Amino acid sequence: MRTLALYVGIVVLVAAMPAVVVGFGTAGATAANVAITNVSVSPTSPVPGETVTFTASVENFEGSNRTFVVEGATLRTKPGEGFNEFARIQNPGRVAPGASLRLPLVRSFATPGTRELRVEVYGRIVGGGRLQLTYPVTVRVAEADPRVAVDLSGPIAGVESNATVTVANGLDRDLRNVEVTLSGDVTVERPRQVRSTLGAGETESFVFEAVPSEAGETGLTTTVEYTLANGPTRRVATTKTVRTAELDDRVVLTANATGRGVIVTATNLGNVDAEGLVVRGVATNATVGGAVVGTLAPDGTATVRLPVEDVDGTATVEVRADYEVAGTDVSVVTLDDDDVDARDLLRVDPETYDVPAMTPNDVQTMLFTSGTTGTPKAVALTATNLAVSAGASAFRLGVLPGDRWYDPLPMYHMGGLAPVYRSVLYGTSVVVEGGGGGFDPERTVEAMHETAATCVSFVPTMLRRIFDAHEGDPFPDSLRFVLLGGAKAPRSLLQECVARDVPVAPTYGMTETSSQIATATPRESRESLGTVGNPLVFTDVTIVDESERPVSTGETGEVVVSGPTVTAGYYGDVASTRASFCSHGFRTGDVGYRDEQGRLFVLNRADDRIVSGGENVDPGEVLDVLRNNPLVDDAAVMGVPDEEWGERVAALVVGDVSEDELLEFLDDRLAGFKKPKTVVFVDTLPRTASGTVDREAARELLETAPASDD
Repeated sequence: MRTLALYVGIVVLVAAMPAVVVGFGTAGATAANVAITNVSVSPTSPVPGETVTFTASVENFEGSNRTFVVEGATLRTKPGEGFNEFARIQNPGRVAPGASLRLPLVRSFATPGTRELRVEVYGRIVGGGRLQLTYPVTVRVAEADPRVAVDLSGPIAGVESNATVTVANGLDRDLRNVEVTLSGDVTVERPRQVRSTLGAGETESFVFEAVPSEAGETGLTTTVEYTLANGPTRRVATTKTVRTAELDDRVVLTANATGRGVIVTATNLGNVDAEGLVVRGVATNATVGGAVVGTLAPDGTATVRLPVEDVDGTATVEVRADYEVAGTDVSVVTLDDDDVDARDLLRVDPETYDVPAMTPNDVQTMLFTSGTTGTPKAVALTATNLAVSAGASAFRLGVLPGDRWYDPLPMYHMGGLAPVYRSVLYGTSVVVEGGGGGFDPERTVEAMHETAATCVSFVPTMLRRIFDAHEGDPFPDSLRFVLLGGAKAPRSLLQECVARDVPVAPTYGMTETSSQIATATPRESRESLGTVGNPLVFTDVTIVDESERPVSTGETGEVVVSGPTVTAGYYGDVASTRASFCSHGFRTGDVGYRDEQGRLFVLNRADDRIVSGGENVDPGEVLDVLRNNPLVDDAAVMGVPDEEWGERVAALVVGDVSEDELLEFLDDRLAGFKKPKTVVFVDTLPRTASGTVDREAARELLETAPASDD
């Protein structure tokens, strides 16, 4: 026996280097003519984290009379002097004479850069010796992240500017599900924009309407998330600081009398457009006209003539200019009391206009939360939020062609706005209560009869006042339901609805969820007093504990909501948005539970929970017991500081009952530590504009009252 060494030179497509073949065979025998003819790399320009396939083609050339049994293949990398194993496959198959075999080796790379690799294929010749083939490969791992640039044009504090984010895809493949987010020291109307695809080698600009909060250095953070066909979701964030100028909106007027008129020159000395500029003259003993300038750009001037007529003697003319600062002022109209700087909507002449292009994620309205727990926040709601909410409500309450929704709630309240856009989407009628002066139960009931209302939205205090002013069922026979929400309905009020045969539909909702989360039908309300029903279609409700883990049926916890009606977040408030969401969805801050039928019961705010002497007290439980007293019209319960117990239970009570009578009523119904130690009697509970109890005002009343000795 003697050893035969066989060397075969081949053309390498990827690395342009010859393969090296080492073989061992039997003396005098015809050896197999085997080689690695090519190693393909897919994708050709991989990125970090992406799966890369190296496919080696092994060929047993014509003329050979021996089969090559492939026992394995290895991909090796060269971190230092020697090659280390990187990927391996075992026993992939045989290569008969004149045949070939493709061997895939799979690997990914953590960082970009050029890699020198080597493919090794080893095995034995049938009837011969062993054979090892090698093939060098060079692969370049590309920088995966696209180039991102952001530019804020002419930023001025408090003025809307266009922030342009440019994303350049330098790869030879498409970026999928590209999501661009802009945040920082600016308020952004639509902070998130999405594109389904950014093609290979393409560049696209994303334009955001941004308002810098303060003058000076403004930080802009751009986050781009995307996916590749063979790789994971990637995220790249860039930060840029720009200089923001102070707002300067000075418009200076100079005037000269000439003949029977005044020549006025307006000069914009500021750094922002003056829009809708109108110059007027005022005199006590003459009639002075006005002139419309329109938009006056910075450093621009405009000269107009104001006619002066009916002069009685010598007239002194005061010249004024009215204008709006571009990007800051918003025209406001109202249906409510005219004690704000706004126009009455009922006196505005409608104008025709082309409906602007709209996408499902465009923000359609922003409403402020009631602010019972702190500073009100602007909730941004999209076209999808509102449309899905309308559809889900229709599934629960039904829609009839002749429906006429009577709406006495203010338009700045979600409960007041929802019937308007829903009726438009349904193609039904809505009657909006105007006239100002606050809620009038007599006027409301009369209007509902006059308009043959089929649906109406109330908060509990409204319905209570109507019942106090009327006997029996005060509503028209046409009424299908009373949608009762905005605050937890007292059990006594719901019992009275049953007694008066009023079709009440208790509902639970929030501005952040586009109104309704869950709603009980009138039948469900009668059968299970106190429930707000099952969640609406498309809405998921999870009850979680303090560790955000779902609890069992019947157990109390925080109510968390998810689904297409939930807002994407608070306008310009990234921190509050992040704090309001967990893995299960939007954290409502309310405590509740679900029964065996999935019906939801809402008890109180999570931060209302009272800890007195180490014992947990649920204020919702105390409140329900108080309201069950026939002499109590309404109540509010919360904890106030106490030197001995840490907190003590305190109650505001509306009703014709003494403190002794009330505490005696509670003796057999509440444990001692749950009974109120402070009781304050008031004529009415303090409430916010949306009808919920003003907790801060209530707390002030209770904290100044002494604790009882009981």
